[in-house]
Amino acid sequence: MNKDTSVIDIEYIFNVDLTYLFKRTDVQGKAAVSRAEGIYNHNIYLHQSLPEMRFEKADDIWSLSGEPENTYKVYLYSLQFISLLNNGYEQSDDLKYLEKIEQILESWISFENNSTDKRVWYDFAVANRVIVITHYLMLCKRANYELNPVFKKKMAIAMLKNGEYLFSDEHYVDNNHGIMMDRALLQLSLFFRYESFGEKWLKKAINRLEKQIKNSFTKEYINVENSPEYHYHTYHLFEELQAFLDINKINLAENTLGYILKEIYKQHLHLLKPDLTYPLIGDTNHKYFNNGKYIPDSIVFPETGLAILKKKKSYLTLKSGFSNTSHKHFDDLSFTFSYKGTDLFIDSGKYNYDNKSKYRKYVVSAMAHNTIVVDDKNYSLNLDNQNQLGISSYHLENDFAGVEVTNNLYEDINITRRLIHIYPNLIILVDDIKSNNDHKYSQVFNLNGTLNFNAMTKEQVIGHHHKGNLKLEMNQHLPTDYISSYHGYEDEENIRGFNSISFAKLEPCYNMEFVHQKKREAKFLTSILAAEDNAVDNEVKEFTLLKEDKTNLVFSVEDNKGMLSLYHYEYTEGIKRIFDIKDILYKYSASSRELVIDMKDDTSDFEFACYLLVNNKIVKKEGYRDAIKFHFNSIPSGNISIWLFIRNKDDNDIKILKKQEISQI
Repeated sequence: MNKDTSVIDIEYIFNVDLTYLFKRTDVQGKAAVSRAEGIYNHNIYLHQSLPEMRFEKADDIWSLSGEPENTYKVYLYSLQFISLLNNGYEQSDDLKYLEKIEQILESWISFENNSTDKRVWYDFAVANRVIVITHYLMLCKRANYELNPVFKKKMAIAMLKNGEYLFSDEHYVDNNHGIMMDRALLQLSLFFRYESFGEKWLKKAINRLEKQIKNSFTKEYINVENSPEYHYHTYHLFEELQAFLDINKINLAENTLGYILKEIYKQHLHLLKPDLTYPLIGDTNHKYFNNGKYIPDSIVFPETGLAILKKKKSYLTLKSGFSNTSHKHFDDLSFTFSYKGTDLFIDSGKYNYDNKSKYRKYVVSAMAHNTIVVDDKNYSLNLDNQNQLGISSYHLENDFAGVEVTNNLYEDINITRRLIHIYPNLIILVDDIKSNNDHKYSQVFNLNGTLNFNAMTKEQVIGHHHKGNLKLEMNQHLPTDYISSYHGYEDEENIRGFNSISFAKLEPCYNMEFVHQKKREAKFLTSILAAEDNAVDNEVKEFTLLKEDKTNLVFSVEDNKGMLSLYHYEYTEGIKRIFDIKDILYKYSASSRELVIDMKDDTSDFEFACYLLVNNKIVKKEGYRDAIKFHFNSIPSGNISIWLFIRNKDDNDIKILKKQEISQI
């Protein structure tokens, strides 16, 4: 493109006044003026996670550096701090901020033209500085602030160069950065509206955005970038785009944008935890979304590879699958679990975007997630093998759920995880691993760093959390070889046991693994029970394993109100509840000292026996029979209770016991 400004209407460029425009930042009130004043006084502020740096003159700014370096430089070259000066002017009308920006941009144009730093021409940096500079030019127009004519020519050439970069498909990326590039190109095209290339820029931006609307989300309206935070970020970019198009009277061929945004927003609410924060899946920070509401209904997104099992006070995610690798961690088969406001099983967070950082490498690794890890390694992630993992099946009921997920991305290894959630506080994991060769198999758990553990063996882990007086009990019902545990990140040789909920910040957590060493095939059967002391809710208080083999899992569950339930998970058919017993129905006659037990439930597959106890001693027994009808007479005086034995007719190993106090004479 010809950069000769003699054929361009420069005065038009510097007299554009859009009714609505994109802004990089939009700080309001005293906070905006305070931040702008700090920058005016030579203190560069970019972001709360990045260090504030001092400069003496404008030319010094571009050599500033902070940790993490790549992030710092990209934000610096985005001219993020100039956006804050823009906000300061908007709130104060003080022209000194516009004067300061002009001085800094004079220096920037020279640096941009001569720098060999590749980060100057990085998609994120270019898109955002175009937004910052066009915002500034419009503020100058509104303030009648007259820019130097020589500076105008330099700025026009710089904007043309940046526009060329945004226009070129060579630099374009199919993720949220691409959307940011198109928004910037769209806004910039309106400053060159009556130039031949300005119309081309606008059409290119519109065409690419139409594709992005469809490609940025799955058919389930979940963002493809493997992160709830980026789901909202991308939604917000398009939400602003709709306002920009409507107010500036630009037509978008994709006329269903409004409908799509509504559907994206609905699914966004499904992602939120009870406290309206996002689960730390993929590259996500701890962040609140205060304009929404919590939806306590479970939902599964098979295409996205995400199941969210939830009730009013419990929230569980299970991940397996991806549409692209953007912001993706090695978190397939991984789950998170929060109960009554406490995050118990946690994700590692994102920490930063510096792929050379040993901490970044750890937080994205399989070993930093609640999953199965083979030989302490990650697996291959690319679009060619994405069909080798995902959600195989799921079954949702009002008070329980079962989800089966797979990961076959480790070479020559097939992993199946079956997660059963008995609401609100019991999780059962059945992990099957098969291979033709010997490997180390680790069942890894990432746990809240403020838990206190008073038992930690290869068979059982028991911990407590002060918040809510929660007890966490984890049992291994099949043998494992050993358990390892890590807390903190002081050991430079073995970086394990930390997570990140804020950008570039770490905090200690527990990372533990149960291990099968040097085996071809292995299985983990794990029950996880989180219970509150003196709970009044219908919490599960006891899990009993009755049977487990290659095709079946049978277990019973009792809650703290006495409900005893029997479940059968047939791996090829899914999970079902066979029956419940809340109370044993009985008729007792004090005058005749007779007790009749007569249950009316459908129990055709089971048979029953009954013991009568007085003062905790067995006084009478009735053997197994088809129907639940027992008659005891001549009962001695004392505290009466019964034990009801239930067993499967076809498999006598499946048996459960229900105890109940009857009366006191």
